[in-house]
Amino acid sequence: MIASTCQDLRSLGLVTFDNVPCERREGAFQRVAWPAAGTTSARSLTFGSLEQYLSLIREGAFTCLLKDYSVIQASYDCDGSSVVAHSLLYWPAPVVTLEPVEDLTDLCAAVELCMDSPVKAAPLCELCLRSPMRFDFDPDRASEDHPEVHLHTQFDDTRIHVDHPMSFTTFVKMVFKTFYREIWDSCPDLARLHEQRVPLVRDEFGPAANSLCLSWSAARDE
Repeated sequence: MIASTCQDLRSLGLVTFDNVPCERREGAFQRVAWPAAGTTSARSLTFGSLEQYLSLIREGAFTCLLKDYSVIQASYDCDGSSVVAHSLLYWPAPVVTLEPVEDLTDLCAAVELCMDSPVKAAPLCELCLRSPMRFDFDPDRASEDHPEVHLHTQFDDTRIHVDHPMSFTTFVKMVFKTFYREIWDSCPDLARLHEQRVPLVRDEFGPAANSLCLSWSAARDE
């Protein structure tokens, strides 16, 4: 699912870098994610910080980078053919580069330059700070205050109820249709990418009172 969708994005010219997903054992389940890299976990850094974005790039802890260097990161835990958990991250690039970026080293240098002095960096790159969005499917920890599927944004302890989990293709299509409308409208092949249903595991807890809830729609023919 991840590999084939990344291949489709490459063929459409929509990604700059991507990692071939790997499978490894995590407890009772098989985890399909980016290859393990680096020694520092980005999750230990402040959510949404430039340091965290830089850590993801340095460690190669991403599924793919879009043409503007926004991060797409996907991890799925599977029990046989069933998805039992996922983490799906979209991180809009926090810098806009004004000079060509040849490789990830150049990208890291641009981010570090902005971190050191946005004023001095201005001829080469500019800050463009927007919050990452991470959709987690975590049925083992589901409770009234911890929705089975939820969105982290702005703050790491923000958990906005989401109605159901997503396949990787559905997530990618949601990102492009929501945040890259010009590309979506000019690239009809994106809408034709095949999606899969990912059902809830427990489905015990509805939205809590006084909380924000999100709903999303997959392809109409599903």
